Amino acid sequence: MMGPDGGRHAVSTADYRYLYSQYRSDARLQALHARCAFIHIWDDHEFSDDCWQDRQNDIPGEDAIPRTARRRSANQAFYEYIPADIAALDTANPSFTNLQIYRSLRFGSLATLIMTDERLYRADHIIPEDAVPGGPSKIGSRYLVPRNALSKMEAAKMAAAAHAGLDPLAPVSMLGATQRQWWQTRMSEADTVWKLWGNEVSLLRMGLDGTQAAAALLAGHLAGTLALDLHGKTALASALLADLQAATPGSTLDYGRTRTLLAQLTGGTVNGTVFDSSLKPVLDAALPPAPLRDTFVINADQWDGYNAERKALMAHLKEHNIRNVVALTGDLHAIFAGQVMDDHDGVSPTPVMVDLVTGGISSDSLFSYFRSVVDSHPDFAAARPLIYTATAGGDLANTFNSTLQTFNGDWLKFIDTDARGYAVVTLTPDSLRCDFHKMKAVSDGMAPALPASTRAATITLIAGSTDIMVS
Repeated sequence: MMGPDGGRHAVSTADYRYLYSQYRSDARLQALHARCAFIHIWDDHEFSDDCWQDRQNDIPGEDAIPRTARRRSANQAFYEYIPADIAALDTANPSFTNLQIYRSLRFGSLATLIMTDERLYRADHIIPEDAVPGGPSKIGSRYLVPRNALSKMEAAKMAAAAHAGLDPLAPVSMLGATQRQWWQTRMSEADTVWKLWGNEVSLLRMGLDGTQAAAALLAGHLAGTLALDLHGKTALASALLADLQAATPGSTLDYGRTRTLLAQLTGGTVNGTVFDSSLKPVLDAALPPAPLRDTFVINADQWDGYNAERKALMAHLKEHNIRNVVALTGDLHAIFAGQVMDDHDGVSPTPVMVDLVTGGISSDSLFSYFRSVVDSHPDFAAARPLIYTATAGGDLANTFNSTLQTFNGDWLKFIDTDARGYAVVTLTPDSLRCDFHKMKAVSDGMAPALPASTRAATITLIAGSTDIMVS
């Protein structure tokens, strides 16, 4: 099968076997297996990028067609090549759910490890890709999804399911009903100190208030020109935010509050005539398009896109007073450490558990993806300073970390969006320590001769607490 990029995608069992045989012939991977025990769980690329059930998502809209044979081929190759203590592949089962890989493992009285499958049973993205046709890089359905639209669509799907007498979470679930109940039972019955969740996609809320970000960007454009101090810049950002929030969709901004404030800050030097002739054109040129002045979730393929089920899982932990739950997560090509709240949209969100997200060893980083979006799509060029800035020497300064910290700082305790590496977790009855390591970057397509890592951060948790200490 040919993909949109002209590449050939695996379809048959022979195709998937070929990919596994090539990948697993890597001498470094073999050496790693010889040295370390592995507990495997899959993400999505064992079948198709950001897949759900037996549906592929390479082209928006194509997931309306079941690809059962392809999914079964991917399952079979995974079972044949990956050493995992899972039930046998059921070749007599004609469905795509002929292989169960979710399972739990106990390590004495210290830890229970609960491994979940977040692809084989998940529902489609709440807002399907074909709902925003032509969107660059699936933006609007998978990435930078308006939060209100996402919540409304989720509520509508749940209401329709309940009206039909079905599980309300069925059309918005990542785990599926059977696995969800299994997860709740395992968490309730685990009598070890730590309950570790081998989780595939981040549980952490990662949002962005585009209107507030736009106001901060515009304030930055003017503050240097007008030589405003920090107090003046902060006041200017507040005035710009009020103007943006009060703007009628489709209307031209007149910057009423901003005009008044600048006249006050400059003692009348910046009057209406000066503003209109010198400053308004600068603001208009830097103003992000109206669709970007919204409140977004960064990535709806992860748990932010399945918020109702996430809240149900967190409610189970909270109601049953299940403590010391820590998710060990990958997928995102970045490093994060943060708290998972019972309800991020509630009046007083309460931390219930912790999520530790490690980077990929060799994959491109989350930062590099967002950099490519703001560099290649004109609609997003105005948002470039939220991702990176160029120094006087021509180097790039990552501002994506601080952007995410600004809008998620109450629960995200450590962020490195431009990281390749791994994490080492050490447990005792009293504490959990996670050392995040970063690998040296590939240069001109070549791996460094000595890719050994540097320590990015150490995360420490004390048993019984969700407080995160970073050093």
